[in-house]
Amino acid sequence: MTHHCARLIVVAIAAVSFSTPITAQQEPTPPTTLEALVETLGGRVSQNEQGEVVEVYLSGPKVTDAGLAHLAKLAALERLTLRSTQITDAGLAELQKALPNCAIVL
Repeated sequence: MTHHCARLIVVAIAAVSFSTPITAQQEPTPPTTLEALVETLGGRVSQNEQGEVVEVYLSGPKVTDAGLAHLAKLAALERLTLRSTQITDAGLAELQKALPNCAIVL
């Protein structure tokens, strides 16, 4: 019996030693929606009754021209508020061209 128990203990230790720890850091999964992306950047989204995004608030140094380009897909966007971002004048101009009816507040 002791030989059998010793073998089980060795197998259990080997399994634990070579398995991936539960707490191991894994690559974060990218946000699946634009709303989730905005929230990961510390922003907020407001929607109308139809569920369309009509207002976005973004702030902080993580917000760049590359991230701003995703907002061009929001045809119903009426207002975009930006505070303390890394967005350039060129990035703002491109977005304003894509969303001419959107008020951009700096």
